[in-house]
Amino acid sequence: MLRKLPEGILKRLGLLSLILALGVTAGRAGSLGTDFQYAVLDNGFRVVLVPRPSSSVVASIVVVGAGLRYETVETNGLSHFLEHLLFNGTEKRTQKELYDEMDLIGGYNNANTGPDYTNFMVLAPTEHISTALDIQADMLFHSTLPPGKLEKERGIVLREIDKDRDQPDAQADRLFKALLFEGTPYAWPILGPRELIASIPREPVYQYYKTYYVPNNMTALIIGNFDTDEMLKLVREKFGRVPPKTVPRLQPVQPRVPSQDRLFKRRFTTKQITLHLGALGGRPVLPDFYAYELATQLLASEEGDWSLSRFLHQRFGGAVVDVSVQYDFHPELTALQVQVTLDTSADVQAVWDATRDFLRKVGEKPISRRELDALRLTLRTAEVLDGERPHHLGILKAPYLAVFGPSILSDYWPGMDAVTPVGVQRAWRQWMAKAHFTGLAAGPLRAGGPSQVSGRKEPEMRVLPNGLTVIVQQDPGAPIFAAHVLVKGRLLVEPPGKDGISILLHELLPRGTRAHPGESFRRALDEIGARVQDTDSPWIPFDDYYTQPDFSFVRFECLDEYRQS
Repeated sequence: MLRKLPEGILKRLGLLSLILALGVTAGRAGSLGTDFQYAVLDNGFRVVLVPRPSSSVVASIVVVGAGLRYETVETNGLSHFLEHLLFNGTEKRTQKELYDEMDLIGGYNNANTGPDYTNFMVLAPTEHISTALDIQADMLFHSTLPPGKLEKERGIVLREIDKDRDQPDAQADRLFKALLFEGTPYAWPILGPRELIASIPREPVYQYYKTYYVPNNMTALIIGNFDTDEMLKLVREKFGRVPPKTVPRLQPVQPRVPSQDRLFKRRFTTKQITLHLGALGGRPVLPDFYAYELATQLLASEEGDWSLSRFLHQRFGGAVVDVSVQYDFHPELTALQVQVTLDTSADVQAVWDATRDFLRKVGEKPISRRELDALRLTLRTAEVLDGERPHHLGILKAPYLAVFGPSILSDYWPGMDAVTPVGVQRAWRQWMAKAHFTGLAAGPLRAGGPSQVSGRKEPEMRVLPNGLTVIVQQDPGAPIFAAHVLVKGRLLVEPPGKDGISILLHELLPRGTRAHPGESFRRALDEIGARVQDTDSPWIPFDDYYTQPDFSFVRFECLDEYRQS
C-alpha cells in the first residue's frame, strides 16, 4: 500500500537532507540511543519519542502486534487485509474525509505488513502533527470496515495475489519460505490464500481487528521536531483514552527442522536460475544477536574473506549473476537466507555444494578489527541517511521493535560496538555446527546434470475450418496450462440498442454450460483446481481488459496435468 509523498513534504525532507549533509555528526544522529524518551501510557500503549530539532516534519510509526505470527490457518492473510481496510472509514470520518483531511495538511498516510507486525505511519509538517495523530488514532481504534468498502479491498488484495501467482520469482520465493519455515506461520503467504480472502465474511475480519488492534498491543515511534513533554501530552490525548484488552496468548512456534541438508528443484519459465538457500537458528538472544547481524553483513559485502559474493564469482565466474544474504529474525526463531541468481549455464549442484561448504567453514577465517569497525561505520552512516526520511527510518526499526521492544533502540549500537572479531567467529561457528540447510533451485531446470534452457518453442498459428484462429505456445518446462480466448470487435458485433450485452454475457459465463449446468460448472473447475477470469473487477480501476470496446477476453488456467479435463 505504497503512495507517493506530497510535494510539500518532499521539499521539507529535501531541506532536512541539506542540513544533515552540512553538519550533523554520525555519532549522535545515527544512534537513537541517547536521543529518545520511552513511556508507557496507563492503557499499555508504548511510545518512543525521538526529537530532531533540525527537522520541519514529524513522523509517527505505530507498530501493531498483528502479522503472520498472530494468524491461524483460518485467519491467514487477515493482517494484510486489515492494513487495507483501515483506510476506508471510521466512526467519525468517511474514507474521503480521511484522505481529504490528510491532504489538506500536506501529510502522508501509509502502512505495510510484516511477518510479526503491521506498521502504520503518518508524516506531517510539525505544525499539523496533532491532526495527523488524530487521524492515525481514529483509524487504529475506530475503523468501521464498511461492508461495501470491504468488497472493494477484497478485490484489490485478490489482484495482488493473482499478480504474485503470475510472477515466477514470487512463486519461487513463496515456495522457499514454505519449505524453510515449515510447521510455522512464517511458511504462509502474507497476502493469504486466495480462496480464503475471496470468501471470508466481514465478521471474522472485524473480530481479528477488535482482538489485536488494542493499545497494549502497540508501540509508537515518533521522530521529528517537537518538544518531548508537549508531544507526550498529545500522545496521551490521542492514544491514551482507549481502554486496554487482554491479547490472546500465542501458541509456541514449532518449526520442522530437517535432520540433514536438502535441495528441492522446481521448473519455472524464467531467463535465469535462482538458488535459494537457508538455515534456521534459535531464538534471537542478546548479545549473540549483534554478532549474527555483523556476520551476515560481512557475508553480504562485496569484498573481504567473508564475502560470499566474491567467493562465488571467483569460483564460478560469469555463471553467477548476483548474490544476496539476509539475517531474518522473529521472536522465537532466526534464519539465514541466501539467494544466488545464476545464468542458465551454471551447474546448480556445484553452486549448492560450494555455498554450503563456504558458509560452514567461513567462521574459521580471521576478521580484523579494522574491517569490523569499517562495517559498523558503514551501517551507522546508513542509519544517518535513513534518518533524513523519518518515516522510512521507522519502517526499518519496526522489526526490531516488534521482536525486542523499545529497549533495543538504546541497546543496539552499544551492543554492536561491543562485538569483537573473535565474537563474530565464535557465534557463527556455533550456529553452523548444528545447522542443516534447505535449498530450492528454481528456473529453467532439466533433471540431471547442469541446468539448461527448458526448450520453449516458437508459437504456431492455425485457422480451424470454422474460422477460429488458434495460437499455440508450448513450453515443456511450464507447469501451467492456460487458454486465452479473444473475441474481436465487441462494439461492432453488439446489436443496435443493446450496447454492453457482451458484458452481460461475460457475467453469465460462470453460471454453467450445457455439459456442466449451474453449480456443477464450478464444482468441475474446483475438481481440477482451475480458475476462469471472465469479468473486470469493479473495485480495481486498472483491471479493465476483459471487456474493452475493441474486444472481449476470457482466461482459463489449470495445472498442465489436468489440461485434458
